[in-house]
Amino acid sequence: MNAAPPSIAEALRLLQAGDAAAALATSREIIARQPGHARAYLAAGIALRMMGRLGESRAAIEEGVRLDPADYGAAYEQGMTLAALGEADAARDCYRRAAQLRPDFAAAHFALGMDAIVRGDWKAAAIALEDAVRLDPRNPHALVNYGRLCVRQADFARAADLFRAALALVPSDPDLPM
Repeated sequence: MNAAPPSIAEALRLLQAGDAAAALATSREIIARQPGHARAYLAAGIALRMMGRLGESRAAIEEGVRLDPADYGAAYEQGMTLAALGEADAARDCYRRAAQLRPDFAAAHFALGMDAIVRGDWKAAAIALEDAVRLDPRNPHALVNYGRLCVRQADFARAADLFRAALALVPSDPDLPM
């Protein structure tokens, strides 16, 4: 009896498990069977980025976006790859597109906020990080970074509330920069 062909759910599970090589192999099997499978190209691109193969990642994700331009997750992942390649302006455009396609996508707002901080655009950073926290109040990184921005703006009471909320979520996370 033949085994069932791999599914996109399996490729995504492998990505979440951190097995980029297996996710890439699974995604490529899907693409070989279904060349127009946008999500398989996206999964392959994410796997390639995890493996540090940024040029190949870019090409795979661009194909996924071409096949399904309305996929907000693909726009976001394209931005992540472009940011890793040092193309901040293009990455920002992708994050904006992701947020436009799905206004409640907290990760896109967080990425826009972090990009604005790097550029020193404090007003844009405050708007984007406030949106990220409103949309996902359980994201400790959004809470901390918005808190740090509030400190910079001398809104110490708001900053303290944000830091307390982050600490309540992950009281002993050494990677959380307070």
